[in-house]
Amino acid sequence: MADCSRRGILAGAAAFLAAGGCRSLSFGESPAEREVRRQIAAGYYSCACCGAVGGERFAMGDRRPEDATPVAVDGQSLFEVASVSKTFTALIAAQLHCSGLLDIDAPFTRYLPRHALAKTGTDITLRDIAAHAAGFSDGWFYRDARQARRYQSADGLEAGALAQLPEGPRRMHVKYACHDMILLGYAIEQVTGLDLDAAARKYVWGPLGMASTGWRNCPENPHTVQMYTHGPVPLGYKGDEKARASASRPIGNAGVFTCLDDMMKYAEDLLCRRTFPEACYDLLFTPTFGDGKRRRSFGWDMSPGMNPPGWSAAAINHSGYTGQYVAVDPEQGHAVVILTNLRLTAPAERARAYEDRRALATLMR
Repeated sequence: MADCSRRGILAGAAAFLAAGGCRSLSFGESPAEREVRRQIAAGYYSCACCGAVGGERFAMGDRRPEDATPVAVDGQSLFEVASVSKTFTALIAAQLHCSGLLDIDAPFTRYLPRHALAKTGTDITLRDIAAHAAGFSDGWFYRDARQARRYQSADGLEAGALAQLPEGPRRMHVKYACHDMILLGYAIEQVTGLDLDAAARKYVWGPLGMASTGWRNCPENPHTVQMYTHGPVPLGYKGDEKARASASRPIGNAGVFTCLDDMMKYAEDLLCRRTFPEACYDLLFTPTFGDGKRRRSFGWDMSPGMNPPGWSAAAINHSGYTGQYVAVDPEQGHAVVILTNLRLTAPAERARAYEDRRALATLMR
């Protein structure tokens, strides 16, 4: 079990600093460091920042491989974490639910009265949506290029999202879709009167001291990492198509920029449960729907085949298209953050890289 006492955390931090902070070593490397070096050499990504609560932290590689001069990555380097952003959307909603401002078991149209289902009635809830069990999909956004042009603004994207009907019945299958967390983000904005960046600072990043994390493009920030989607993304800009279409307005499925130093505060808090109401953590760590293949909690994956090998059934995890992986196991006391700038585009290569990130998380226990 991880030592969540103040003494234990300080001891871990002291050991980390004594080792030189986020380090890159060629002699005496840990198994995890050797595996990251192998993955960099194999062309998965150009850099990685990795950490385990109460354990090792390290950074290695070049965060600006498109530049002529290599730039070393470190604990403050900013990665656009793609779908890991969804976990912040879920935590904000969980807090609003626990404070009575949001009822996740009411029809979701209570909070999105302009949705196409509002006039006909629906039993789909925000709990269903956060578990990807509402029956929605992302197909509408990609269906044809002519329609997609209508969505290249924050208002156009919202109008398009609110016009979509589910493609299947609720609570029949887990159907992972960015659309779900986009809707949850709109509900948060409706309740709080804040955009998601401001809401996250108020409800998550501020309380956790995640000072470097943000939900907006940051092209002028000198800490940005060169990210890739279907090729290099302009420095400091969101790679996800829907997040990019939403322009300067944050959107619930993707687009957060953060660093290892901040994400370790997040992972530690999820493991040690120090900052938010206990009921919030319970929502994140309690299975809410499964279809025999996949199992989801409120905003997180709990499927055995998606968690790190050897971790318990109580673990939660989330990955990001840009090469990220976060996993927390309260039963075994593990929490791991892996941030990379994944460069692979072929589906088979990406699948292999994902499995190797899961295995890397096990090495960092």
